[in-house]
Amino acid sequence: MLEGNPSADITDAYVYVNGKYYGIFELPATVPVLAEGQSTILLLPTIKENGAAANRQIIRTLEGFEARVELSKTKVDTIKPSTKYKPNVKFAWLEDYETQVVSTTRATKSTHQDSIQIIDSNDPNAFPSEFSKFSGRLKVKPTAERVLIEQVTLEKFLVPRGGQDVYFEMDYKTNIPLQIGIYADKPDIYEQIPFIILMPNEKWNKTYLNLKIETSALPANSPIQIFMGFIKSDNDSTISPEIYLDNLKLNYLD
Repeated sequence: MLEGNPSADITDAYVYVNGKYYGIFELPATVPVLAEGQSTILLLPTIKENGAAANRQIIRTLEGFEARVELSKTKVDTIKPSTKYKPNVKFAWLEDYETQVVSTTRATKSTHQDSIQIIDSNDPNAFPSEFSKFSGRLKVKPTAERVLIEQVTLEKFLVPRGGQDVYFEMDYKTNIPLQIGIYADKPDIYEQIPFIILMPNEKWNKTYLNLKIETSALPANSPIQIFMGFIKSDNDSTISPEIYLDNLKLNYLD
């Protein structure tokens, strides 16, 4: 698939009827509408941007859903919206592990040699999807030592600036706080810019991270790399950090 696995977590929608804004509704929803007769309903897909429930934003890379419905008083109509990526979405990086070739590498600051391993769909921790045969796993054996693990993309990417949305999507589950960020190859410095720490989650979770503030501040011609990492302190020798990854996508409107 040129767009990768179609995993999604569209939690809400901006609702318009005949051009009038009715609000943001958590899906599924019953929306009270005053209009009657042939009406145009427009739903714009909305996400919890950067994992924050209070930050519900339209995701610009996905198409809205439009339907023509004959509305009448006291009648409840049902629509089943769908969405897809817009045709002008640029996928700078796709990693779904289906080729069984990993496109990230151990960063130089990592204190252990551990790297991402490929697991297949028979593993109970693999991403549960009919479209996914393989997932990535980063696992470190219990140790009394302090452990710093960091994976960084092999490739560097030039992404838009000027306030344009730059999304990093991923499915993950982890038993240790996982930090996500970028390395920026600026003309005068190679800078690490942490973005967010994802807290432990026993179940697979989909997140959409918008890097536009970080990328818009970069000088021209400053490519970036995505990094993922964690630190295990030396005061717990029993924990075995485990991180599972799938459907990593760096994309934006071209």
